[in-house]
Amino acid sequence: EFAAKTGATKEELDSFETVMDNIYENNFGDGMQDIAEVMAVVEQNIKDIDPSNLEEVSTNAILMRDTFGYETQEQIRAVKMLMDQFGLTSKEAFTLMAQGAQEGLDKNDDLLDTINEYSVHFKQLGYNADEMFNMLVNGAENGTFSVDKLGDAVKEFGIRVKDGTADDAFKDLGLNADALKDKFNAGGEAAKEASEEVMSAFLNMDSATEQYTLGVMMFGTMFEDLGVEAIGSLMDIQGEVSKTADTLDDINDIRYDDFETSLEGLGRQILIRFKEPFSESLDTANLKVKNLSSEIADGKLGKRICY
Repeated sequence: EFAAKTGATKEELDSFETVMDNIYENNFGDGMQDIAEVMAVVEQNIKDIDPSNLEEVSTNAILMRDTFGYETQEQIRAVKMLMDQFGLTSKEAFTLMAQGAQEGLDKNDDLLDTINEYSVHFKQLGYNADEMFNMLVNGAENGTFSVDKLGDAVKEFGIRVKDGTADDAFKDLGLNADALKDKFNAGGEAAKEASEEVMSAFLNMDSATEQYTLGVMMFGTMFEDLGVEAIGSLMDIQGEVSKTADTLDDINDIRYDDFETSLEGLGRQILIRFKEPFSESLDTANLKVKNLSSEIADGKLGKRICY
């Protein structure tokens, strides 16, 4: 099936089979068929991926699916977006997504869509991936019910900066609109500095009425939906989310923190070591191992033997 979906040559299949065996032996996936399907999705979305990276991405995709319920196709698209926009490794992308989910960013099932739709707009304003996730966390902590709205606010701000709609707001804030636009157009740190300059002046306004008016001029209807506190929090880049955190390892450790799972992992290792002599399929043998592990963990096997 993997060969059919990816067009892999007969010569390439040997290395892919090794990847599949490694993932299976490390106790990921529901069986060989499941692992092959995940690997195929990864290969289709991340072209020319080498076997070692294919193993890591597929393993993390299964880990994220089993932990947070993410469909493989959707999460790989989000991972690819983070890699393309911010130059991340796949592991860094998965790490940020896992931390975001743990922080409640996916409470409305829109985190992955938000990543896919709005990453480019955060980047255009000079923010990196860590900063984007911390901004979303900060905005969500102020009661925002949807991270999609937070991403949309950043998008709207970027559009209004570029098309000149926000120029009058900048002037009313006492800022040099032309100088700001030059910084925004330069991107990177210059664009981020411009955003911080605007937000500092905006959040320090004395008149709530004027502040509301300028907020709508800069963020459009998203400001009406979110309000000044959420917008102020959204534009705060400080936070604990980091692409270098050990989140994936921590989640994996928790997966093995029970007797039954450890037994199943041991059974898989035995199956892989002696898979050639088996007349039945590995998935059939795997089901027997899983059932046996469950019975041992529940104490049922001992009872059967006694009787």
